[in-house]
Amino acid sequence: MAEQIDWMYLPKDVWSPRYDTNFYSVKVEGFGRKQSLVPGPNVGGNSNLPACYYKINVYRGHETKTVWRRYSQFKWLHQQLHRASSFPPGTCPWQKQDDEFCNLRKDELQDYVDAALEQPENARHAAVVAFLELETPR
Repeated sequence: MAEQIDWMYLPKDVWSPRYDTNFYSVKVEGFGRKQSLVPGPNVGGNSNLPACYYKINVYRGHETKTVWRRYSQFKWLHQQLHRASSFPPGTCPWQKQDDEFCNLRKDELQDYVDAALEQPENARHAAVVAFLELETPR
């Protein structure tokens, strides 16, 4: 049986690689438009393509891992968490999702992640572990 890790989140502004690897931080670094689904664990979301995927750097110890997630997968995460902060609104069918929009949403998703993961029960929630691929080899 795998050992249960007591994951702890630290905001990026206080992050340091000197912390043990059960501490982590995340930064939503950018976005990219993808024409096909990005491989990874099944963490909800829809499969309409093309789609804007957000680049998330996950920092643990001296290593950084990158995962790509789309808005609907962040929404899935939000639905799994208890007492999570408010979630950025979705779009209307006629709303243009250009680079300016995706960049603004990137910032909103970073704010959401920071607020949600500051709650210790969310930082170690199984959905967060899957969403950030914390237990996969780095």
